[in-house]
Amino acid sequence: MPDNTRIYGDKTDIDMDMVHDLYATRAKEKREKHIDQPVVLVADRDPEQADYWTEYEVENILPLFELDESSRVLEAGFGTGRMAKHLIEKAGRYVGIDYVQEFVEIARHREDINSEKQPTFLQGSFQQLVGGEIQLPVRSFDRFFISGGVLMYINDSVIPSCLRKLLSFLDEKSIIYISEPIALNERLTLNQFFSNEMQAEYSAIYRTDAEYQDMFKPLYDAGFECIVNRPFFEEDIKARKETRQWIYILKRRIMR
Repeated sequence: MPDNTRIYGDKTDIDMDMVHDLYATRAKEKREKHIDQPVVLVADRDPEQADYWTEYEVENILPLFELDESSRVLEAGFGTGRMAKHLIEKAGRYVGIDYVQEFVEIARHREDINSEKQPTFLQGSFQQLVGGEIQLPVRSFDRFFISGGVLMYINDSVIPSCLRKLLSFLDEKSIIYISEPIALNERLTLNQFFSNEMQAEYSAIYRTDAEYQDMFKPLYDAGFECIVNRPFFEEDIKARKETRQWIYILKRRIMR
């Protein structure tokens, strides 16, 4: 009997509301566990890996984002604020959105986030953000940030229009930072797949690099070029056979 929870190659939509419900449940558990532990990327039982994940990103990849006090950062999917606290410290202005209200409350009450920078944490999806459904205190940004995976929970039919709409929020000189798990050989969709690691049913889309390059076409047409396209880690701490955490950084050329 075919396994309909692991789908290779074919484009299959996932239930995006189910993903939200899973994260909301996990967010409640975060109050009693390692706050910076990525929810699905590594197991909750290993907080040392969570620390390594963040340290590696801050030391080896974040400098490529070219932050300074003039930077205005928009982050999608900030989770518990794992990377937000570093973005806030280095940038001049920070606005973050997350789909899960429980994460918003966690981030707002973190004592290790510099409140003097007056960061803004708002609830909403990426689709709601670019659709203008979320009231932002700042409309124009020169940095857009996703770390850990957001696009993997959005169906293919939605992403290109979201990226086109995102352009209206970005200045002429902008940098986009996207970290997503990708499929190494062929597209893999987990459709209500029971994860032993998470002890829950989980849905996500692992696209290939070629698929992401095709999805980024609205950004390329608007003058962005991909300046970083490589594995996130030099050594994959997850040791997955079919997927790997990937990093894309796109920088906009000034178009005349």
